[in-house]
Amino acid sequence: MAMASWNDPFSPEIHGHAKCRMGKCLQFIDDFNKATGKKITITHLVMKMTADTLANYKDFTGKIVCGCYVPYETVDISCMVNLDNGEDVDFFLIPDLNNKSLTQLHDEYDEKLKNLRTGKGYEIHKKITRLFNFLPPSIAGVLLELYGFISIFLGYDKPEWGLKKHTCGSMAIANIGTGGIEKCYLPIPSFLRVFGFFALNTMKDEPVIDNGKIVVDKVLSIMFSFDHRFGDGSRGTKALGEMKNRLENPYEFFRIE
Repeated sequence: MAMASWNDPFSPEIHGHAKCRMGKCLQFIDDFNKATGKKITITHLVMKMTADTLANYKDFTGKIVCGCYVPYETVDISCMVNLDNGEDVDFFLIPDLNNKSLTQLHDEYDEKLKNLRTGKGYEIHKKITRLFNFLPPSIAGVLLELYGFISIFLGYDKPEWGLKKHTCGSMAIANIGTGGIEKCYLPIPSFLRVFGFFALNTMKDEPVIDNGKIVVDKVLSIMFSFDHRFGDGSRGTKALGEMKNRLENPYEFFRIE
C-alpha cells in the first residue's frame, strides 16, 4: 500500500512546524482527569482544539471536487492509531467535534478505538488489507484512487465495505512522539483527499522566555502538512496561531466538567 499510494512528486503540500509550551496543558489534563475520573491525553486536546479552530475557517474543512471546493456540513477530525502492536495503522473519525465536550470526545474516542483494534472495525480493516497483500502496487494504486473517488469524491458511505465518505474528515491527527521521534512530517496520500495532517512529536524540556526570564517548560513540536489548494498561507498561519493559543491556554477555552 505504501508503494501504491504515491506518484512522482507534484503534490501541492506545504510543511512546517510550531512549538507549543505544554505546562498549562499538562496541568489542565491532570486536573480534568482527577475531577472527572476520565483519562484524556494531549491527543484528545489537540483534536478538540483543532476542531474548534477550524470551525472558524470553513475554507479548510471540505474537499476538492473537479477543481472546486465543496464544504463539509460539520467539522470532523480523525485520529491515526497503531494496530497489531505497531504493525499496521488506520483512522477513526470523530464527527462534529467542535460541538462536543471533552467528556463526549473521551467517550467516543475510547469506543471507536476499541472497535478499530478489537471489534468490527478491526475485522473490516483486516479484510481490506489482506486483499491488498495479494495485489501488485500498480493495481493496488488504481484501487486506492477508486476508493477515494467513490467514498470521498462521490460521498458514498458503506462502512461494512470499508467505504467512508469522510475517511479523515477535515484534518487527521497522529501522535508519533510515543516512538521517540522529535521531528517528522507526514505526507498526505492523494486518495484520502484531506486538507492536512498534524504530527505530534516527542515532548521534551526546553528553555523558553517567560516575561523576560529564561525558564524550562515542556515543549511539544507539532509538524503540519497542508494541501495548499485549500487556501493561502496567511490564513493557514493565522489558524495555526489560534490553535497554538488554545493549546497553551486551555483554562481560557475549556471548563472542567
